[in-house]
Amino acid sequence: MKNLFLFITLFSMLFSFTSCSDDDDDNGGQGSGSSSLINPPTWIIGTWIADNNTCKAEFKTNNLLFTAFGMGEVTVDLDKESKQTYYTVKEITKTNSEYQINSTLDNGIGTSYTSVYRFKKISDTQIVYYNPVGNSFIEITMNKQ
Repeated sequence: MKNLFLFITLFSMLFSFTSCSDDDDDNGGQGSGSSSLINPPTWIIGTWIADNNTCKAEFKTNNLLFTAFGMGEVTVDLDKESKQTYYTVKEITKTNSEYQINSTLDNGIGTSYTSVYRFKKISDTQIVYYNPVGNSFIEITMNKQ
């Protein structure tokens, strides 16, 4: 039951952000559109898969691709989002052991939705993803591939 709840939470969070139209020419006031606002620390670069196989995080030098598994795959491309009109993507925390990116969608009518991607280093081969659920987090252990 806990895994089902976790999957539904991940899926609904990701699905809400993938339903917006694509506009690669607009950078949403985030700069020139040619350079990324996402620069993960070197310790997190690579592909990480959750112990329970509910999600995958692919950190590149200028991007985070976050995928939720279940009844299909839903992937969020944060570099692409940062170049769209209604999104604001910001690195909140970037240290030797923690990394957090927030992606906020402003629908233009006074409502905004923020997705939080927060990770903590446990070892060189293991991190924890803090999946936001309501006002708290579910800790999901992820292993480097």
